[in-house]
Amino acid sequence: MVHGTMLYTLNIKKMFKVLKVSQEKISDKFIKSVEERVTSILQHTHVKKKDVYNSLIKTFMKDKDFRLGSWSKEEMQRARKLVEDKYKKEEWIFNR
Repeated sequence: MVHGTMLYTLNIKKMFKVLKVSQEKISDKFIKSVEERVTSILQHTHVKKKDVYNSLIKTFMKDKDFRLGSWSKEEMQRARKLVEDKYKKEEWIFNR
């Protein structure tokens, strides 16, 4: 499993205005401004979004024993059961 955020493009001022990041949160990380903390792909290169997507898929699949496709009926049933029996439960949500 891979988890994270990769920004392709953004309006930093607008993003942090909407998120309402306090100066205290910024200062405790010893950064002068939020712009020092956040970047996007287009700030470093002019690669197309589709090329970024394809590169990520290729990289994540490299040397893995699986293929892209649709979930089987059994996999969907198992996923729904996990949602109901585990992931919707307050004890799982709040006690991690």
